[in-house]
This record gives sequence, structure tokens and C-alpha cells, in this order.
Amino acid sequence: MQNKKTIEVNLTTLRKQAEKRLLERGADIANMPLEDINELIHELEVHQIELEMQNEELRQAHLDLEAARDKYTDLYDFAPVGYFSISDKGLILGANLVGATMLGMERGKLTGRRLSQFITKDYQDVFYLHRQKLFETKTKQVCELKITKKDGIGFYAQLESSPVKDETGNCSSIRFSLSDITERKRVEKKIHDLAFYDGVTCLPNRQLFREHLRRALAYAKRHKRLLAVLFLDLDHFKHINDTLGHHVGDLLLRCVADRLKKILRKSDLIARHEADDSISYVSRFGGDEFALLLTDLKQPHDAAIVAQRAFYELSKAFVLEEREIFVSSCIGISLYPSDGKDINTLIKNADTAMYHAKNLGRNNFQFYAGYMNTTISRKLTLYSALRKALEHAELTLCYQPQIDINSDKIIGTEALLRWRHPELGVVSPTEFIPLAEEAGLIEPISEWVLRTACSQNLAWQAAGFPPMRVAVNFSNLSFKQRRIVKTISRVLRDIGMAPQLLEIELTEGTLVRNEKETIRALEQLKELGICVAIDDFGTGHFSLYHLRHYPFDAIKIDRCFIKDIGAAQDSTAITTAIIAMARGLQLRVIAEGVETQEQLTFLRLQGCDEVQGYLFSRPVPSNDIIQLLSTGIT
Repeated sequence: MQNKKTIEVNLTTLRKQAEKRLLERGADIANMPLEDINELIHELEVHQIELEMQNEELRQAHLDLEAARDKYTDLYDFAPVGYFSISDKGLILGANLVGATMLGMERGKLTGRRLSQFITKDYQDVFYLHRQKLFETKTKQVCELKITKKDGIGFYAQLESSPVKDETGNCSSIRFSLSDITERKRVEKKIHDLAFYDGVTCLPNRQLFREHLRRALAYAKRHKRLLAVLFLDLDHFKHINDTLGHHVGDLLLRCVADRLKKILRKSDLIARHEADDSISYVSRFGGDEFALLLTDLKQPHDAAIVAQRAFYELSKAFVLEEREIFVSSCIGISLYPSDGKDINTLIKNADTAMYHAKNLGRNNFQFYAGYMNTTISRKLTLYSALRKALEHAELTLCYQPQIDINSDKIIGTEALLRWRHPELGVVSPTEFIPLAEEAGLIEPISEWVLRTACSQNLAWQAAGFPPMRVAVNFSNLSFKQRRIVKTISRVLRDIGMAPQLLEIELTEGTLVRNEKETIRALEQLKELGICVAIDDFGTGHFSLYHLRHYPFDAIKIDRCFIKDIGAAQDSTAITTAIIAMARGLQLRVIAEGVETQEQLTFLRLQGCDEVQGYLFSRPVPSNDIIQLLSTGIT
């Protein structure tokens, strides 16, 4: 459609043409033939029609222009984006209705104000750089800001700026568009938190901790500073989950996280990003493992101070669901630059030091040392080899005779597990039994020990020797298996050995940790006729109150008391008390680790029932037991 100006030009031209024709023919119109006059009238009528049509088009063009103006005004005012016109001095020249509403002001009162006054203080530099780049490049720029409305309510916004150029190409004014991106930022933060923060404790996770450590290492390298990575692991956390439930375990983890955050000094933290106040340098790596990053340390001892502070805070009772819970922990420490100069090495070495602390008895901290890698390497080697030990017949049993203290006759044996690795040689049970528990192999190994020991006991009977007991040790973890009673029953049934000839030995640790389940299992074993003994008595936390609730047949006094009889008054007194207590409870007493005639004489005088130890025989292969049974103990 022709615009208004074009239509007006056309109408003027038509009028002039019609007037010209009339003037040209006006002088002769009286003498013109009728046909010419009619032709002239027809031309004039055509011109008249054309003029009327042009007038109609002009009127319609006016209507269309008004409609377009109204439509543009509606779009401008009610668009979901705030539009602003800003002078080159930064003053607001105009704004649409949405823009004024976003700033919490009336449109008329915005004029002459500066947009920068609505931008929060921490984003002023961002806005300044945005405007500077706009004037330098004279191209559209985009940035994200935080805006505060007149009523003080803030929101995140995306600002798009386009220059308005004058005839010389300079920026005479600026068009701004402002979009509310608060919801988008909320979703982005949620996604970020899911990716980089732990859902239980809200601490940074492993991935974010590595980023913190990367930044801290860059700072430490640049300024030649010392930093430390601490790995902390809670002792026996799985027991809390298993007995009290995972919801209590999660509560405990959150409380531990809060205490760890409190112990860090302000100087332990490197500068936080302006827009993120949630960054912490305590991290949860997963399960019950936490990592701490200590920066700008003056000396290695500073890391030890923080570790001690952690022990102190975590030693206090946690009150969860009206129940007091006490926990202990182990901490491993690696230092930059002595223990590693990159992220992976520092984390690995702190983890190695933490496991070394566990092996030393828990509730302690250890600095990383090079020899620990050798220990861990051996552990991994044994871990892998242990899976093949059963099928390759590397596991064997030795037997130590148990002697009746009055007759000096062998009345039983204790089966002791040994591992002879083809390359590493003899591996101590104290080293490989915990590995078997970690690897989930303790159950098949325990069943193999039980089956082999019972079969051997029957083989001695078949060789003509009188029936005697065989004692088999069960680890803490193997006895936790609910199938333990069924397993023992099945093995005895398969082999055909009388239950009365089997004695199950359990340590105090097994009994304390699983009281109700253990008592129920022991009662079931007693119903089968199996003997039950508590091993290493006196070395744990088993109280007399607990002792009277368990269906024991015998108590084994730990060798640490026996070896000091006659030399240490306290060991002598403890041994005497244990024997007297056992006799009062009508329990059989077995003393292990007897090595001297003096010890034997003392135990006989105190009324001990049975003994075993080097005085009579070391643990020996099954064939050597035949020799001892034939000749007797001498």
C-alpha cells in the first residue's frame, strides 16, 4: 500500500493534468464537435473517479497508521521485558510500563534518574564495564545484574544494551532491555547445588572440593605458602546406621559437618567469591568421610592443631532423637609441597595417612609418610590374592592342644587359620582377617575353617583316638551374618560330628556390638548342644552385667594377663579375679599363652580348668597332633 506522502503527490498531479486539459481546450470548447466534448467529459469523469479512489486509499492509510501506532504502544508498554531509553550521560529518557513496574516506580518519575542507582552495590562494577564496552565497540552488549526496586526487593536481571547512533556514527543514546531472570537463576543454583554439594550435609562434594584445592594450590604456588589436606573418617559409623537407622546416621553426619565448619579459623579459608557466601572448605567425600582444606599455614604443626580441635569437638556427645551418641574418628594429613604438588597426589596421600591412623587403633591422626604407600601397596596385593587363596589351597589350619590342668591330658584343640602365600610367605591372621571382612570373604572362609576343623576332628577319632572338642574362632563380622546358625548346623550335619564336640569362640567386641542378635544366636547354638566360649576375656569392654546374660560355657583368659603372672601384681590379681568369678558363675576357665612352669603352677592353685600355650605345644599341623595324642604332653 502507498504511503500518505505518495498518495498526496499523485492527487496533486492528477488535478494539475485535468486543469491543463481544460485550459488547452477551453478556448475552442464552443466550436468542438459533440464527440470531442463527450470524450472530454469522459476523461474528466475518469479523473474524478481516480481522485475519489485516491482519497479512499489516503483515508484507509490514516486508519492503518493509527492502528499500527496503537498496536506498537501496547506491545511496548505490556511486553514481558522492560525497555528504557538512556542518554549518553546515563540518564533515563523514557521507559515502558513494564520497565517502570520492574523498578517499582511510575513512568513519569523515572525520567532524569540514573539506571545505576537501581543496581546493587556488588554489581556496580559489572554495569560500569558493560557501559564502557558498549561505547567502545558500539555494538550490542549483554550482562547479568542484580536489581533492587524502590521498595528494597531485589531480583536478578539480564541487561541487553544497543547504541543509538547519530549522523556521525557516535552513540547519542542507548536502548536498554531488562529481563527478570530470577527463576532461571534459582533453577541454575539448584542444578549447581545438585552437582557440587552433598544432599545430606549441604557441604561441597568431592568435585567442588577438588576445584577449591586447585585454586588454593595456585595461590600457594604463587606466594610460596604451605597448605594441608585433612581426611577424616568416623569410626564404626556403619554400626550406627545398622542399629539406629539411616535417618539417625544422616542426622549425625549433619551435626558432624556443623562442628567441623566451626573449628576452622578464618585464616584457614581463601577468599570467597563475592556472589557466593556458601563456599566452605569442609567437604563430604561420601559415606562417613570428610575432607578439610587448610590454607596459608605457617608451619605443619598448625594442621595438627586443627586435627586436635576436630577430635575435641567430635568427642562431645551428640544428642539425636533424645539419645546420646559418642563417636571417634581418624584423620590423615598431607602437606603441600612436601607430600605432593598436585590435587590427586595430595588427596591420595591424605587418604593413605588416614587408613594408617585406622590401623594404629583409631581415634588418632597421622601425617603422611612415604613408607605408607608401601603398606597400602601390600594391602592391595593381599586384597587381590586373598580372593584366590581358597581355590588355590593356600589357606591351612594349625591346631594347638588344650590341656586338662589336673591330668595333663589333651582334651581338645583350637583350630588356627594360616595363609601361606607362594610369594609373600606366611601372612599373619591379624593382617588378612580384616581384609577378608572388607572384601566380603569372611563368610566363605569361616565356613571352610569350620568344615575343615570338624572333618579333621572326626579323622582323629577314626584313627582310634578318643573324642575331643575342637574350638573354632569366629570374627565379629562373620558372626553378624544371620545365616551363621544355619551354616554351623549344616556343616555338622554334612560331616556327621556331634555338636557337643564343637566349641565356638567369640571375642568381646562381637558380643558388645550385637547384643540382642548375638544372645539369640548363642541360645540357638546352645540348644543344638554346641559349646560357647568368650575369647580374650578382660581386653575389651565386656561387663559383668553383660556376662550373666549370655549363655557361655567357658571363659578364655587373654595371654596378656598370663605372661605377667608373678612379674606384675595387677595381672596376677586380675587373673585371680577372673578365675574366681568364672567359678562362681559355674563357667569353665581356659588360660591361653602359658609358657612357664611358674604360670602353670599358679593357675593350678587358683583352680583354672584348662591351659594352652608354648609350654605344651606351639600350633602344629594336623599330623603332629597325632604324634602328641600318641605320646602325650611331656
